[in-house]
Amino acid sequence: RDQVDQPPPRALAKSLDDARLAGRGIGFAGDAAQYAAASGNLAKSVIFWHVPWLALGLALLAGWRRWQAADHLVVALHLFAVLIVLVMVMGWIVLPLAAHFVEVLAGGRQGLRAPLQLGILGLLLGHWTLACRRVYGFGRVRTALAPLVLVVAFVVGHFSYRLVQFLLVFALT
Repeated sequence: RDQVDQPPPRALAKSLDDARLAGRGIGFAGDAAQYAAASGNLAKSVIFWHVPWLALGLALLAGWRRWQAADHLVVALHLFAVLIVLVMVMGWIVLPLAAHFVEVLAGGRQGLRAPLQLGILGLLLGHWTLACRRVYGFGRVRTALAPLVLVVAFVVGHFSYRLVQFLLVFALT
């Protein structure tokens, strides 16, 4: 359902899945369960698909003259690792602790997730900005553009990651 209802593979996923369901004579629920089982493992294997996209964003910002592709890949790997750590910290530590304290103090969890996500996003973009300034020695303009370019590169990478993930899982199941 996640791939059929969400962009970018929506139309492709729907048409491929409809053809598969008709050919196999199974329902959507059976196919979805099989897909979900295979998708979880594969998603962990291809998560680093995002790194070259971040490196491309860095290359657009920093240029190719002074820096080589390997330099951009190393910095992109660092930036992506920070993203993964912040996501894990939020999911495993911040949200459960905050939920516990809000439940104890206020008797509910209204609106907790969005402010915490914005805080984590702020930390991430702040780190990405400072890291680019420190590593590449950007001036003010490039430093200000860095988070915007990197977010665009990440979003493009994420949509292509979802498409690649869908096609690989679809081919393997």
